[in-house]
Amino acid sequence: WAIPDCSIKVYYATSNAKFDSSEIKKNQKLYYNHQINFVSLPIDELRKKLKDAGQIAVVNYRYRYNRFILKYLNKCKIIDPNYFSVYEGNYWKFLFYNSISKDEKKRFKEQSHHNFQALSVRSKNKVKSYLFLTGPSFSKYKDFKFEPDSLKVACNTIIKDNEFLKYVRGLDVITFSDAIFHFGSSCYASSYRSLVLDIVKKYDSFVVVPAATVPLLVGHYPELKDKIVGFSKASIPTLPSFEKLEAFPSGSIFSFLMLPIASLLSQKVCILGADGRSRSENYFWKHNPKVQLSEQMESVFVTHPSFFRDRNYSDYYRIHCEYLEKFIQMMEEKSIEVCSMVDSFIPALSARKCQNTNEGSSIV
Repeated sequence: WAIPDCSIKVYYATSNAKFDSSEIKKNQKLYYNHQINFVSLPIDELRKKLKDAGQIAVVNYRYRYNRFILKYLNKCKIIDPNYFSVYEGNYWKFLFYNSISKDEKKRFKEQSHHNFQALSVRSKNKVKSYLFLTGPSFSKYKDFKFEPDSLKVACNTIIKDNEFLKYVRGLDVITFSDAIFHFGSSCYASSYRSLVLDIVKKYDSFVVVPAATVPLLVGHYPELKDKIVGFSKASIPTLPSFEKLEAFPSGSIFSFLMLPIASLLSQKVCILGADGRSRSENYFWKHNPKVQLSEQMESVFVTHPSFFRDRNYSDYYRIHCEYLEKFIQMMEEKSIEVCSMVDSFIPALSARKCQNTNEGSSIV
């Protein structure tokens, strides 16, 4: 999955160890392509390649300080799924981007700007945008009617709900960025990406993702080439501009990509499904079961165990709320109005409830 280009050569050690691949086959989509340049070498021959290697992938984290690779630690990346948090997932997410040339990266960046211009032309008369998130209150969408000339932006697995998509007459933008749920090799992530392709084709939607994931997605799905927009990583919290498609990786798709894209293309941003988290919850926050790929969740647990093991959900939520308040204030300084269409546990949204309780109902 992480290497869609056969020009990259991968050396690995010959081993006599027996390997049980049953769990992998059961929980991960098989992407292996025999055209990809995999070369098996005896361990002594492999060690000779370390000096010239672009990256060294350490399969077992206990060997990260092995004497043969110690002097190459700056090139070592740990791909052991039992290591720590999202480390392994991020490696696979960014491996391909980190392996291509500067010229190739430049071409992908130029293509993103070209695609964004097409999106902005389509959206030039859309003063208002609606952001749809996956909280429980998302199910209230039928309480509202959404203007045909508004910008509609959704994240993650909302695209699973065909009834919703018909109700809002399709989406303008689909956003996603998670290394585990969207850019991994699990059956869950594979099913999600298939959904994205279906919705892009059906509704002519654009896809907005981190810039470093664009080569990976286009490598597997060339049909996205003219529909994908990559936002580069900003070093500090900032609003993007037409000249600089940059966003600060805040840890939440809401503040990382959804609000930035809405800030560029509209003057009023209405939010549905950003419920936040009550004190009694022990996960990121509650998700709407209607828009989850629940039957595939086990494949994520098995493929990326450390992601779920090494999380402090309370700290994550606190940081998320603090950042959201700061970012919305930046938008308001540019005269962009932000409001929540329903009640929310998130302080920044609770304080910005839409004045018109039937926001969005003027035109069906």
